Amino acid sequence: MLETNFSSFPEICTQRLLLRRITMADASGVLAMRSNEAVMQYIDRPLLKTIEDAEAWIQLVTDALETITE
Repeated sequence: MLETNFSSFPEICTQRLLLRRITMADASGVLAMRSNEAVMQYIDRPLLKTIEDAEAWIQLVTDALETITE
């Protein structure tokens, strides 16, 4: 069985890309992405409408990662 350990969230950096754990500082970018109908057309989730929606989504992801690491 696959065992995932995110106790130390990995950070992967290339010349053009940085993959890292999401933070509240990313809320405006999350809002821009998840409020865009073209971006979300194949994702069956409601569009975000406010920065508070984006922050709530980030908190949901953060909480899920914390549950995985416990």
